[in-house]
Amino acid sequence: MKRIFCLSLLLYMLNYSASFCQSWYPVDSGFNGIGGAISFNDGVTSMCNDSNHNFLWAAGQFITSGNDTVNHIAKFNGIEWLPLMLYINGDSGIMGFSEQITSIIIFQDKLLIAEAKNNIDHRANLYEINIDSGTFSFKATFDKNINSMYIYHDSLYVAGVFTNYKRRLPPYHFTQLGGIAKWNGTDFVDVGGGMGGSSVKDLCVYNDKLVAGGLFEYAGGVYCKNVAAWDGTEWSAFGNGLGDQWDYSVNIFAVQSYHGKLYAGGDFDFVATQVGQGLVYWDSVGWHPAGPGDFGFTRAINVINDKLYIAGSCNFLPFTPHLYLNCFDGVSWSHTGNGPLYNVFAIENYNGYIYTGGEFLYVQNPPVYCGYVARLDTTQIPIAYNNLSIQICSDDSYSFNGMQLTNAGIYYDTLVAFSGGDSVIVLNLTINQPTSSSNTQSICEGDSYSFNGSILTNAGTYHDTLSNANNCDSLITLLLNVTSLNALISISNDTLTASGNGTMQWYDCNTNQQISGATNNTYIATGVGSYAAIITNGNCSDTTVCVTYIGVNDLPIADSELLIYPNPANETVTITANNIKEIVVTNLLGEIVQSLKYNVQSNTATIDISKLPQGIYLLRVQTNYGWRVGKVVKE
Repeated sequence: MKRIFCLSLLLYMLNYSASFCQSWYPVDSGFNGIGGAISFNDGVTSMCNDSNHNFLWAAGQFITSGNDTVNHIAKFNGIEWLPLMLYINGDSGIMGFSEQITSIIIFQDKLLIAEAKNNIDHRANLYEINIDSGTFSFKATFDKNINSMYIYHDSLYVAGVFTNYKRRLPPYHFTQLGGIAKWNGTDFVDVGGGMGGSSVKDLCVYNDKLVAGGLFEYAGGVYCKNVAAWDGTEWSAFGNGLGDQWDYSVNIFAVQSYHGKLYAGGDFDFVATQVGQGLVYWDSVGWHPAGPGDFGFTRAINVINDKLYIAGSCNFLPFTPHLYLNCFDGVSWSHTGNGPLYNVFAIENYNGYIYTGGEFLYVQNPPVYCGYVARLDTTQIPIAYNNLSIQICSDDSYSFNGMQLTNAGIYYDTLVAFSGGDSVIVLNLTINQPTSSSNTQSICEGDSYSFNGSILTNAGTYHDTLSNANNCDSLITLLLNVTSLNALISISNDTLTASGNGTMQWYDCNTNQQISGATNNTYIATGVGSYAAIITNGNCSDTTVCVTYIGVNDLPIADSELLIYPNPANETVTITANNIKEIVVTNLLGEIVQSLKYNVQSNTATIDISKLPQGIYLLRVQTNYGWRVGKVVKE
């Protein structure tokens, strides 16, 4: 079954004048700080690319974007900044968070947000956001800020200034940590003893090891001075690290792997015996300067399109020192034009463009206000963006740009807009899968089960096809079991035997009570009475018919009030009793095989038993004084 269930087309037009055709551009309206004011204490501290939803997330210390309130976090859809709407127990949405956000990351298709609770002893809360529904939950509380989050070997690592962590869900407990922790699926745990020092500022992966950079002396007891590597089992150093022991003038803010080398940037003039200013690299031999001069204060590093981008001033280039994004292609260094005019804290790739966030308010020369976030664009003016979000089922396809698409992803097409520039169509194609489920049900024989509009009474496998939440096929399989008990009973003399599919419990039909301890297949009657067996299997139960035991072995052949002769007999039997009114002949199961009624009371009667099979029969004789019972043997 093929269905397309969601189609949203957002068409926006962005026009720039010819005088604005330069490399750096504002991103929508940018952001404003606390109370809408412009302050260098505010800004963007962290950014991440959400490729599954085609959003660029930005977080930090800001309140509004243009006239819209966003509260410290917003998502960019290629056109405009939108707030993160949060919902608690289905209540109406709230926007963003109350305090500064220090780090964000996408982990297992959820958005993780580290909020700095600066009004409560600088504690940090970690939240997990379901991006589709806007619902969120607490993941953890740390005693100090989280600076960085990273995914290593499919596990989440968080790093910062914290020394302990409080679990948010039962069982509640505190865990001592040394500035770095790993999420094991249910809890944050220690990573090899953690760091001995002030804080961890950044994480990356180099040679399949998790690298931590910051301000510390030891990692798990290993002296490493500000840079250390974790292989999943133990910590190791890169030489003697960066800086001298107990010297806190060297502070590493960013680490990144590029072309087989580990780059480390921060606030330092010289480290490792006069090596480097603001940026160095490790090549398994030792630490080396990353360029021919001073990089100043490096705060962020990222690799985009196989190029290394460094956020920091660059005095060795033949340009002004206030160029806060520099590029290395593996051979030579260059600057990226008149970019951000103050500190850059985050560098991210989104839809083929480079975005930066930080404390800066302006780009270009002369300055153009951008509000803490800017985009580097090496192409000409984008005239229009058309964002197209399509969801199809896995057995369907979507026609776009001359192709029949069957795989999820981001696709682009460029057309000529009515204004003469390019119109870029961005297709976010999502593939929804059919689902299947199975359900096993059991009923008792004689009961029924309703499924797919039918009333089922027989065991078997049944199928139904519905639409799931994504409007694709949902195959439901029912396995129906029918429990049959086959409850039967028989009697031989004083021994009752029951059979059936289940456990046994004998039952007294006269008292309507179960017989304690009588749970075997056979039951020996202890006296005259009526008995049955209850057969039970799971939730099913059935009771046999009641059979009567009248103590045949205890009945006399004749007594002073009832005389039966001859006994044994072949043809006829004569009965003598006072005032005989009726005679009933039954077998040992209580079934009547012969019955005679007398209109005139008599003391003697004769009955013919010649046609009865051989065996023992009971003669029930009614007189004016009640019933008398005797037995006769037919030869």
